Amino acid sequence: MVKKMQQTRNDEGIVHDREGQTKVTFDCEKAQYSEQVIRGYQGNPLIEALPDILNPRQFVKLTSFSPEIREADRELSATYRAHMLDNIEDFFKPLSYHIEVEQKISRMIRYGYIRRNPYRDNIANMKIEGWEPKYEIKKTDSSTVAELGIFGISGMGKTTLVKKILSLYPPMILHTNYKGDKTVRYQIPWLKVETPSKCGIKSLSLNILKQIDDMFGEEDYYKKGNAKKEYEQMPYLKDVFDIHSVGLLVIDEIQNIRGIKSKESDNIMKFFVELSNVINVPIVLIGTLKALPLFTTEMKNCRRIADSKPMDKSPNDDEWKAFMKALFKLQWTKYPVEATEELLDLIYEESQGITDIAVKLFTFAQLRAMYSGTEKITKGVIRSVASDSLIPLQPLLEALRRNKKPELMKYEDLYDSSKFFKSYAEQERNKVGTYEWNQVKDVAMEDGGSKDYYTMKVISSFLTQMGIAEKTSVKNAKEVIRIHGVDTDISSLKRYAFELCIAKPTQANKVEPKVKVIKSETPKSGMLNVHRKSGEEDVAGYEELKDAGYIGSKDEFND
Repeated sequence: MVKKMQQTRNDEGIVHDREGQTKVTFDCEKAQYSEQVIRGYQGNPLIEALPDILNPRQFVKLTSFSPEIREADRELSATYRAHMLDNIEDFFKPLSYHIEVEQKISRMIRYGYIRRNPYRDNIANMKIEGWEPKYEIKKTDSSTVAELGIFGISGMGKTTLVKKILSLYPPMILHTNYKGDKTVRYQIPWLKVETPSKCGIKSLSLNILKQIDDMFGEEDYYKKGNAKKEYEQMPYLKDVFDIHSVGLLVIDEIQNIRGIKSKESDNIMKFFVELSNVINVPIVLIGTLKALPLFTTEMKNCRRIADSKPMDKSPNDDEWKAFMKALFKLQWTKYPVEATEELLDLIYEESQGITDIAVKLFTFAQLRAMYSGTEKITKGVIRSVASDSLIPLQPLLEALRRNKKPELMKYEDLYDSSKFFKSYAEQERNKVGTYEWNQVKDVAMEDGGSKDYYTMKVISSFLTQMGIAEKTSVKNAKEVIRIHGVDTDISSLKRYAFELCIAKPTQANKVEPKVKVIKSETPKSGMLNVHRKSGEEDVAGYEELKDAGYIGSKDEFND
């Protein structure tokens, strides 16, 4: 048997060993017990210490997130706005599917704890002052452990969803006094591990043990598990899970099992079955469509994931459109546009309802609008981004259009959200910087400037956008070039110049308001002159302004 950890914890979450030496700070909450409405949950400290059960409205409120965007942000340089687009990665809007999974996991954790009430087996012998148990949970040997399979196309947010749900529960709870019982217990409501790429029974078991060790800043469980043989892993895991009252085990990326020999993969699937039977902890399995064949070889495996939640592509319905309309509020382009039916249908067609692809297209469309100078999302911009960024994914997207599941499993390897768009995103962001440089460079070339002049214009433009007066911006730009040299990295020169402005605050640093002087004499040029001529020559003012170039073509910003 595994010995109970002999540790104490102070209010700051510092763990000390027997000699009182500080070992690690970890995220551990002290148990606060709440009265349970459901009778079967009452009198169980493992359940009473959990957060309250959420209704759908509460879940949406707690997990929704949309980055803040201010009107003033759109006036910043495209270089800054390109950085702000990274905030879109944190956008999350719960859908009906997310609510269903949250409620299922909430029930799984609590129902799993019913059979593992620490007072159940010795309830007749308990003598806790002031507490009379109202009922007794009868021990049963039948295994009715709940399991949940979440399978679907890469990029649909399976892992993100589960992480959001798990974040609603503390990773560890410290029990020190439950109705007079001062037995110290460390409760772990959930554990999430990834299936190793070269998965075996022992490697998976060690991954689980290491996850627990990391929470305590220890290596004891991993070392002891590593010293045990494969057939000894299961009883050892049960002992560890019992000691720390693990409430839920989440195993992600289980499609990795298909990358090993069929015999070994069969053994691992049997290990999952045995795991749920022996440790009596609910299990959530997460994987892509490639994982589904693992559950079709044996009927018992199919039965285990009967309550699976497939994450197929989102249908082009009202819920999808509500998601996209919320996303469209996050526009850092100078001219934000409405989420029209045409734009939403186009993004759906190009992404095929894969939310990650849709979000990436929306983000890259803004980058392209910035460095092209269009500064607005149009159908043409979206099409150009899709044609550039989605070429390797076209077989997968076409399989989605035809709804061919065998083909989808074949193309799953094409798409890895964490890596696929990384290089493309970097290229697009670099183009924003190049665009701004070229704008300044073109002006400098017209003035016959040198490399020093080009660099000075870039730095002074940056300082002006940061609120520094133009005269001071030019002066400090020249100063840093003199000190550090024109060949120094432009980003460093910008930083040095800004630090120089802060180090030498003067009245000149304030932005000097530009006063427009209106002369009394008849204008010889400009809009006023055009207006004067239209009156004298009896020509429509609109036509004169259009001919003079003050009014653009109606198709100027179309796709």
